[in-house]
Amino acid sequence: MERQETIHSTSKEALRSRISIQRSSLFILFCLFLFLSTVGTYLIYSKYSNYTVSALSRREAIASLAAVTLKERTDRVIDVGISLATRVQFQKLIEAGKWDEAIKVMERVPKDFPYIERVALFDPQGIFEAVTPLTPELSTIIGQDFSYRDYYQGVSKNWEPYVAEAIKPAVPLGYNLVPVAVPITSGSGERLGILLLNIKLDTITAWSKSINVGPAAFVYIVDRKGHLLMHPTLLPAEDIVDFSSVPSVQKVLKGERGIEITWNPIENEERVTAYEPISEHGWGVIVAQPTKSAFMERDRVVRSDVILWILIIITLETVTFLLLRNKNTMKMQLEKEKALTAMVESANKELKTLNESVSAEAERKLKEKVLQLETLNQNMMGRELKMIELKKEAQDLRTQLGEHA
Repeated sequence: MERQETIHSTSKEALRSRISIQRSSLFILFCLFLFLSTVGTYLIYSKYSNYTVSALSRREAIASLAAVTLKERTDRVIDVGISLATRVQFQKLIEAGKWDEAIKVMERVPKDFPYIERVALFDPQGIFEAVTPLTPELSTIIGQDFSYRDYYQGVSKNWEPYVAEAIKPAVPLGYNLVPVAVPITSGSGERLGILLLNIKLDTITAWSKSINVGPAAFVYIVDRKGHLLMHPTLLPAEDIVDFSSVPSVQKVLKGERGIEITWNPIENEERVTAYEPISEHGWGVIVAQPTKSAFMERDRVVRSDVILWILIIITLETVTFLLLRNKNTMKMQLEKEKALTAMVESANKELKTLNESVSAEAERKLKEKVLQLETLNQNMMGRELKMIELKKEAQDLRTQLGEHA
Protein backbone atom coordinates (compact mmCIF):
# COMPACT_ATOMS: atom_id res chain seq x y z
CA MET A 1 0.00 0.00 0.00
CA GLU A 2 2.77 2.39 0.92
CA ARG A 3 4.51 1.58 -2.33
CA GLN A 4 1.38 2.30 -4.35
CA GLU A 5 0.96 5.62 -2.57
CA THR A 6 4.57 6.49 -3.33
CA ILE A 7 4.14 5.63 -7.02
CA HIS A 8 0.91 7.62 -7.21
CA SER A 9 2.52 10.64 -5.53
CA THR A 10 5.51 10.46 -7.87
CA SER A 11 3.24 10.27 -10.92
CA LYS A 12 1.28 13.32 -9.78
CA GLU A 13 4.49 15.28 -9.26
CA ALA A 14 5.69 14.29 -12.75
CA LEU A 15 2.35 15.36 -14.26
CA ARG A 16 2.44 18.70 -12.46
CA SER A 17 6.01 19.23 -13.58
CA ARG A 18 5.10 18.41 -17.19
CA ILE A 19 2.16 20.85 -17.13
CA SER A 20 4.34 23.54 -15.57
CA ILE A 21 6.99 23.04 -18.25
CA GLN A 22 4.41 23.24 -21.02
CA ARG A 23 2.92 26.44 -19.57
CA SER A 24 6.37 27.99 -19.24
CA SER A 25 7.16 27.09 -22.85
CA LEU A 26 3.89 28.53 -24.11
CA PHE A 27 4.48 31.72 -22.12
CA ILE A 28 7.99 32.11 -23.53
CA LEU A 29 6.74 31.54 -27.08
CA PHE A 30 3.91 34.04 -26.56
CA CYS A 31 6.27 36.69 -25.15
CA LEU A 32 8.66 36.17 -28.07
CA PHE A 33 5.79 36.42 -30.55
CA LEU A 34 4.50 39.58 -28.85
CA PHE A 35 7.96 41.17 -28.84
CA LEU A 36 8.70 40.36 -32.49
CA SER A 37 5.21 41.42 -33.58
CA THR A 38 5.54 44.73 -31.74
CA VAL A 39 8.99 45.45 -33.16
CA GLY A 40 7.95 44.39 -36.67
CA THR A 41 4.74 46.44 -36.54
CA TYR A 42 6.62 49.51 -35.33
CA LEU A 43 9.30 49.25 -38.01
CA ILE A 44 6.78 48.53 -40.78
CA TYR A 45 4.54 51.41 -39.66
CA SER A 46 7.53 53.75 -39.53
CA LYS A 47 8.53 52.77 -43.05
CA TYR A 48 4.89 53.03 -44.16
CA SER A 49 4.68 56.57 -42.75
CA ASN A 50 8.01 57.61 -44.24
CA TYR A 51 7.11 56.31 -47.68
CA THR A 52 3.67 57.95 -47.45
CA VAL A 53 5.21 61.31 -46.54
CA SER A 54 7.79 60.88 -49.28
CA ALA A 55 5.14 60.06 -51.90
CA LEU A 56 2.99 63.02 -50.87
CA SER A 57 6.02 65.30 -50.86
CA ARG A 58 6.87 64.19 -54.41
CA ARG A 59 3.33 65.04 -55.52
CA GLU A 60 3.66 68.48 -53.91
CA ALA A 61 7.03 68.97 -55.54
CA ILE A 62 5.60 68.03 -58.95
CA ALA A 63 2.73 70.50 -58.51
CA SER A 64 5.20 73.19 -57.49
CA LEU A 65 7.46 72.38 -60.45
CA ALA A 66 4.51 72.50 -62.81
CA ALA A 67 3.46 75.88 -61.42
CA VAL A 68 6.99 77.27 -61.76
CA THR A 69 7.28 75.93 -65.32
CA LEU A 70 3.98 77.45 -66.42
CA LYS A 71 4.76 80.75 -64.73
CA GLU A 72 8.11 80.94 -66.52
CA ARG A 73 6.47 80.22 -69.88
CA THR A 74 3.73 82.77 -69.27
CA ASP A 75 6.21 85.37 -68.01
CA ARG A 76 8.13 84.83 -71.22
CA VAL A 77 5.03 85.76 -73.20
CA ILE A 78 4.59 88.86 -71.02
CA ASP A 79 8.25 89.81 -71.54
CA VAL A 80 7.80 89.44 -75.30
CA GLY A 81 4.68 91.62 -75.11
CA ILE A 82 6.44 94.32 -73.10
CA SER A 83 9.38 94.26 -75.53
CA LEU A 84 7.02 94.65 -78.48
CA ALA A 85 4.88 97.33 -76.83
CA THR A 86 7.90 99.50 -75.99
CA ARG A 87 9.27 99.72 -79.52
CA VAL A 88 9.64 103.37 -80.32
CA GLN A 89 8.47 103.12 -83.95
CA PHE A 90 5.49 101.02 -82.91
CA GLN A 91 4.51 103.51 -80.20
CA LYS A 92 4.71 106.41 -82.65
CA LEU A 93 2.42 104.65 -85.14
CA ILE A 94 -0.10 103.89 -82.38
CA GLU A 95 0.09 107.47 -81.10
CA ALA A 96 -0.59 108.68 -84.62
CA GLY A 97 -3.58 106.34 -84.90
CA LYS A 98 -1.97 104.33 -87.71
CA TRP A 99 -3.21 100.98 -86.48
CA ASP A 100 -2.82 99.12 -89.79
CA GLU A 101 0.81 100.21 -90.12
CA ALA A 102 1.45 99.39 -86.46
CA ILE A 103 0.08 95.86 -86.86
CA LYS A 104 2.43 95.26 -89.77
CA VAL A 105 5.31 95.72 -87.35
CA MET A 106 3.92 92.65 -85.56
CA GLU A 107 3.46 90.41 -88.60
CA ARG A 108 6.48 88.20 -87.86
CA VAL A 109 5.66 87.73 -84.18
CA PRO A 110 3.58 84.50 -84.61
CA LYS A 111 6.34 83.08 -86.79
CA ASP A 112 9.18 84.11 -84.49
CA PHE A 113 7.30 83.02 -81.36
CA PRO A 114 5.25 79.90 -82.22
CA TYR A 115 3.54 79.90 -78.82
CA ILE A 116 1.83 83.19 -79.77
CA GLU A 117 -1.12 82.34 -82.00
CA ARG A 118 -2.25 85.87 -82.90
CA VAL A 119 -1.52 89.55 -82.12
CA ALA A 120 -4.35 92.09 -81.77
CA LEU A 121 -4.47 95.84 -81.07
CA PHE A 122 -7.11 97.74 -79.10
CA ASP A 123 -7.47 101.40 -78.32
CA PRO A 124 -7.62 102.59 -74.68
CA GLN A 125 -11.42 102.19 -74.65
CA GLY A 126 -11.31 98.53 -75.75
CA ILE A 127 -12.20 99.03 -79.43
CA PHE A 128 -10.77 96.30 -81.67
CA GLU A 129 -8.46 98.10 -84.14
CA ALA A 130 -6.19 95.53 -85.90
CA VAL A 131 -5.01 91.92 -85.87
CA THR A 132 -2.38 89.69 -87.44
CA PRO A 133 -2.75 87.29 -89.10
CA LEU A 134 -5.98 88.69 -90.44
CA THR A 135 -8.78 86.43 -91.67
CA PRO A 136 -12.03 87.38 -93.40
CA GLU A 137 -13.97 86.37 -90.29
CA LEU A 138 -11.84 88.62 -88.07
CA SER A 139 -12.09 91.57 -90.45
CA THR A 140 -15.85 91.64 -89.84
CA ILE A 141 -15.43 92.44 -86.12
CA ILE A 142 -12.80 95.18 -86.40
CA GLY A 143 -14.15 98.31 -84.79
CA GLN A 144 -16.28 96.44 -82.24
CA ASP A 145 -16.15 97.19 -78.52
CA PHE A 146 -14.58 94.45 -76.42
CA SER A 147 -14.32 96.39 -73.19
CA TYR A 148 -16.59 93.76 -71.55
CA ARG A 149 -13.93 91.12 -71.95
CA ASP A 150 -11.90 90.04 -68.94
CA TYR A 151 -8.61 90.85 -70.64
CA TYR A 152 -9.60 94.51 -71.12
CA GLN A 153 -10.99 94.94 -67.62
CA GLY A 154 -7.92 93.31 -66.12
CA VAL A 155 -5.30 95.35 -67.98
CA SER A 156 -7.18 98.62 -67.68
CA LYS A 157 -7.56 98.28 -63.93
CA ASN A 158 -3.93 99.22 -63.16
CA TRP A 159 -2.57 99.42 -66.74
CA GLU A 160 -0.19 96.57 -66.09
CA PRO A 161 0.33 93.29 -68.01
CA TYR A 162 -2.54 90.92 -67.34
CA VAL A 163 -3.08 87.20 -68.04
CA ALA A 164 -6.80 86.84 -68.67
CA GLU A 165 -9.23 83.99 -68.31
CA ALA A 166 -9.71 81.49 -71.14
CA ILE A 167 -12.08 82.68 -73.88
CA LYS A 168 -13.86 81.42 -76.95
CA PRO A 169 -12.89 83.69 -79.86
CA ALA A 170 -15.48 86.19 -81.05
CA VAL A 171 -15.41 84.35 -84.39
CA PRO A 172 -15.06 80.54 -84.55
CA LEU A 173 -11.44 79.48 -84.94
CA GLY A 174 -11.77 75.85 -83.86
CA TYR A 175 -9.89 76.37 -80.60
CA ASN A 176 -10.01 78.47 -77.44
CA LEU A 177 -7.49 81.08 -76.34
CA VAL A 178 -5.76 82.56 -73.32
CA PRO A 179 -5.18 86.30 -73.93
CA VAL A 180 -2.20 88.13 -72.45
CA ALA A 181 -2.85 91.87 -72.44
CA VAL A 182 0.02 94.37 -72.34
CA PRO A 183 -0.61 98.14 -72.09
CA ILE A 184 0.91 100.42 -74.73
CA THR A 185 2.06 103.71 -73.23
CA SER A 186 4.07 106.63 -74.57
CA GLY A 187 7.33 107.83 -73.15
CA SER A 188 5.39 110.41 -71.17
CA GLY A 189 3.12 107.72 -69.68
CA GLU A 190 0.11 108.41 -71.90
CA ARG A 191 -2.10 105.36 -72.44
CA LEU A 192 -2.10 104.63 -76.16
CA GLY A 193 -3.75 101.23 -76.39
CA ILE A 194 -3.51 97.55 -75.61
CA LEU A 195 -1.38 94.85 -77.23
CA LEU A 196 -3.09 91.45 -77.01
CA LEU A 197 -1.09 88.24 -77.44
CA ASN A 198 -3.26 85.15 -77.79
CA ILE A 199 -2.06 81.71 -76.66
CA LYS A 200 -3.83 78.56 -77.82
CA LEU A 201 -4.85 76.11 -75.11
CA ASP A 202 -2.97 73.47 -77.08
CA THR A 203 0.21 75.41 -76.36
CA ILE A 204 -0.44 75.27 -72.61
CA THR A 205 -1.08 71.54 -72.95
CA ALA A 206 2.25 71.15 -74.73
CA TRP A 207 3.97 73.08 -71.93
CA SER A 208 2.50 70.75 -69.30
CA LYS A 209 3.69 67.64 -71.15
CA SER A 210 7.27 68.51 -70.32
CA ILE A 211 6.49 67.74 -66.67
CA ASN A 212 6.92 64.12 -65.60
CA VAL A 213 4.09 63.55 -63.16
CA GLY A 214 4.45 59.78 -62.76
CA PRO A 215 2.45 56.71 -63.84
CA ALA A 216 -1.33 57.17 -64.20
CA ALA A 217 -1.00 60.78 -62.96
CA PHE A 218 -2.14 63.87 -64.81
CA VAL A 219 -2.03 67.65 -64.52
CA TYR A 220 -4.83 70.08 -65.10
CA ILE A 221 -4.66 73.84 -65.02
CA VAL A 222 -7.37 76.37 -64.24
CA ASP A 223 -7.53 80.10 -64.82
CA ARG A 224 -8.56 82.76 -62.32
CA LYS A 225 -12.25 81.88 -62.78
CA GLY A 226 -11.75 78.15 -62.30
CA HIS A 227 -12.09 77.42 -66.04
CA LEU A 228 -9.99 74.63 -67.48
CA LEU A 229 -6.96 75.71 -69.46
CA MET A 230 -5.63 72.21 -69.74
CA HIS A 231 -6.97 68.75 -68.88
CA PRO A 232 -6.33 65.32 -70.44
CA THR A 233 -9.99 65.08 -71.43
CA LEU A 234 -10.34 68.67 -72.64
CA LEU A 235 -10.92 69.07 -76.39
CA PRO A 236 -9.57 72.26 -78.04
CA ALA A 237 -12.85 73.33 -79.69
CA GLU A 238 -15.33 72.54 -76.94
CA ASP A 239 -16.96 75.09 -74.68
CA ILE A 240 -15.08 76.52 -71.74
CA VAL A 241 -15.34 73.98 -68.90
CA ASP A 242 -16.00 75.33 -65.40
CA PHE A 243 -14.17 73.46 -62.63
CA SER A 244 -14.73 76.10 -59.96
CA SER A 245 -16.93 73.76 -57.91
CA VAL A 246 -14.10 71.25 -57.40
CA PRO A 247 -12.79 71.57 -53.79
CA SER A 248 -9.11 71.57 -54.73
CA VAL A 249 -9.77 74.22 -57.40
CA GLN A 250 -11.59 76.39 -54.87
CA LYS A 251 -8.62 76.16 -52.52
CA VAL A 252 -5.99 76.89 -55.15
CA LEU A 253 -7.96 79.94 -56.39
CA LYS A 254 -7.77 81.29 -52.83
CA GLY A 255 -4.01 81.10 -53.09
CA GLU A 256 -3.76 77.95 -50.98
CA ARG A 257 -1.30 75.15 -51.64
CA GLY A 258 -1.37 71.65 -50.28
CA ILE A 259 -2.10 68.00 -50.84
CA GLU A 260 -4.99 65.75 -49.90
CA ILE A 261 -6.42 62.31 -50.56
CA THR A 262 -9.89 62.47 -52.06
CA TRP A 263 -12.46 60.10 -53.51
CA ASN A 264 -13.47 60.49 -57.13
CA PRO A 265 -17.08 59.25 -57.39
CA ILE A 266 -17.09 59.54 -61.20
CA GLU A 267 -14.19 57.14 -61.79
CA ASN A 268 -14.80 55.33 -58.48
CA GLU A 269 -11.23 55.62 -57.21
CA GLU A 270 -9.21 57.30 -54.50
CA ARG A 271 -6.76 59.98 -55.63
CA VAL A 272 -3.85 61.96 -54.28
CA THR A 273 -4.39 65.59 -55.28
CA ALA A 274 -1.71 68.26 -54.96
CA TYR A 275 -2.46 71.86 -55.82
CA GLU A 276 -0.24 74.90 -56.27
CA PRO A 277 -1.31 78.45 -57.16
CA ILE A 278 0.34 80.72 -59.69
CA SER A 279 -0.64 83.79 -57.71
CA GLU A 280 0.80 86.36 -60.14
CA HIS A 281 -1.57 85.24 -62.89
CA GLY A 282 -4.42 83.86 -60.79
CA TRP A 283 -3.95 80.36 -62.19
CA GLY A 284 -3.85 77.09 -60.34
CA VAL A 285 -2.06 73.81 -61.05
CA ILE A 286 -3.54 70.55 -59.82
CA VAL A 287 -1.70 67.23 -60.01
CA ALA A 288 -3.88 64.14 -59.49
CA GLN A 289 -2.87 60.50 -59.27
CA PRO A 290 -4.69 57.35 -58.15
CA THR A 291 -3.48 56.32 -54.71
CA LYS A 292 -2.72 52.85 -56.04
CA SER A 293 -0.13 54.36 -58.37
CA ALA A 294 1.04 57.12 -56.02
CA PHE A 295 1.78 54.65 -53.23
CA MET A 296 2.86 51.74 -55.43
CA GLU A 297 6.46 51.78 -54.18
CA ARG A 298 5.34 52.18 -50.56
CA ASP A 299 2.92 49.27 -50.82
CA ARG A 300 5.54 47.07 -52.50
CA VAL A 301 8.14 47.76 -49.81
CA VAL A 302 5.67 47.34 -46.95
CA ARG A 303 4.31 44.13 -48.45
CA SER A 304 7.85 42.76 -48.72
CA ASP A 305 8.60 43.79 -45.13
CA VAL A 306 5.43 42.14 -43.85
CA ILE A 307 6.35 38.88 -45.58
CA LEU A 308 9.93 39.16 -44.27
CA TRP A 309 8.77 39.73 -40.68
CA ILE A 310 6.29 36.86 -40.89
CA LEU A 311 9.15 34.59 -42.00
CA ILE A 312 11.39 35.95 -39.20
CA ILE A 313 8.69 35.37 -36.58
CA ILE A 314 7.92 31.86 -37.85
CA THR A 315 11.63 30.97 -38.00
CA LEU A 316 12.47 32.30 -34.53
CA GLU A 317 9.32 30.80 -33.03
CA THR A 318 10.17 27.43 -34.58
CA VAL A 319 13.80 27.53 -33.42
CA THR A 320 12.74 28.61 -29.94
CA PHE A 321 10.10 25.89 -29.83
CA LEU A 322 12.63 23.23 -30.82
CA LEU A 323 15.16 24.47 -28.26
CA LEU A 324 12.52 24.57 -25.54
CA ARG A 325 11.26 21.14 -26.53
CA ASN A 326 14.76 19.70 -26.30
CA LYS A 327 15.33 21.41 -22.99
CA ASN A 328 11.96 20.30 -21.70
CA THR A 329 12.57 16.74 -22.94
CA MET A 330 15.84 16.65 -21.03
CA LYS A 331 14.18 18.14 -17.99
CA MET A 332 11.31 15.65 -18.17
CA GLN A 333 13.82 12.83 -18.62
CA LEU A 334 15.59 13.96 -15.49
CA GLU A 335 12.25 14.13 -13.72
CA LYS A 336 11.45 10.61 -14.87
CA GLU A 337 14.86 9.37 -13.72
CA LYS A 338 14.33 11.11 -10.40
CA ALA A 339 10.87 9.54 -10.07
CA LEU A 340 12.26 6.14 -11.05
CA THR A 341 15.06 6.52 -8.51
CA ALA A 342 12.50 7.39 -5.87
CA MET A 343 10.43 4.36 -6.82
CA VAL A 344 13.51 2.10 -6.65
CA GLU A 345 14.48 3.52 -3.27
CA SER A 346 10.94 3.01 -2.06
CA ALA A 347 10.94 -0.59 -3.34
CA ASN A 348 14.32 -1.25 -1.69
CA LYS A 349 13.04 0.19 1.53
CA GLU A 350 9.94 -1.99 1.37
CA LEU A 351 12.09 -5.04 0.52
CA LYS A 352 14.37 -4.34 3.44
CA THR A 353 11.42 -3.95 5.73
CA LEU A 354 9.95 -7.16 4.35
CA ASN A 355 13.25 -9.01 4.82
CA GLU A 356 13.53 -7.76 8.37
CA SER A 357 9.94 -8.85 9.02
CA VAL A 358 10.50 -12.26 7.45
CA SER A 359 13.74 -12.76 9.43
CA ALA A 360 12.08 -11.96 12.74
CA GLU A 361 9.18 -14.32 12.07
CA ALA A 362 11.50 -17.13 11.00
CA GLU A 363 13.63 -16.65 14.08
CA ARG A 364 10.56 -16.79 16.31
CA LYS A 365 9.32 -19.99 14.66
CA LEU A 366 12.80 -21.52 14.89
CA LYS A 367 12.97 -20.78 18.59
CA GLU A 368 9.56 -22.37 19.05
CA LYS A 369 10.72 -25.50 17.19
CA VAL A 370 13.91 -25.68 19.27
CA LEU A 371 11.88 -25.32 22.41
CA GLN A 372 9.52 -28.05 21.27
CA LEU A 373 12.48 -30.32 20.41
CA GLU A 374 14.13 -29.67 23.76
CA THR A 375 10.86 -30.45 25.52
CA LEU A 376 10.43 -33.61 23.46
CA ASN A 377 14.01 -34.64 24.15
CA GLN A 378 13.56 -34.14 27.84
CA ASN A 379 10.36 -36.18 27.74
CA MET A 380 12.05 -38.99 25.85
CA MET A 381 14.98 -39.06 28.25
CA GLY A 382 12.55 -39.25 31.10
CA ARG A 383 10.77 -42.24 29.56
CA GLU A 384 14.08 -44.04 29.04
CA LEU A 385 15.05 -43.47 32.62
CA LYS A 386 11.63 -44.68 33.74
CA MET A 387 12.03 -47.83 31.58
CA ILE A 388 15.42 -48.53 33.06
CA GLU A 389 13.95 -48.24 36.54
CA LEU A 390 11.01 -50.49 35.55
CA LYS A 391 13.41 -53.04 34.07
CA LYS A 392 15.49 -52.92 37.25
CA GLU A 393 12.41 -53.39 39.40
CA ALA A 394 11.29 -56.34 37.17
CA GLN A 395 14.72 -57.96 37.58
CA ASP A 396 14.58 -57.50 41.28
CA LEU A 397 11.14 -59.15 41.39
CA ARG A 398 12.39 -62.16 39.33
CA THR A 399 15.31 -62.47 41.61
CA GLN A 400 13.13 -62.53 44.72
CA LEU A 401 10.74 -65.07 43.17
CA GLY A 402 13.73 -67.40 42.35
CA GLU A 403 14.89 -67.37 45.88
CA HIS A 404 11.50 -68.35 47.30
CA ALA A 405 11.15 -71.23 44.90
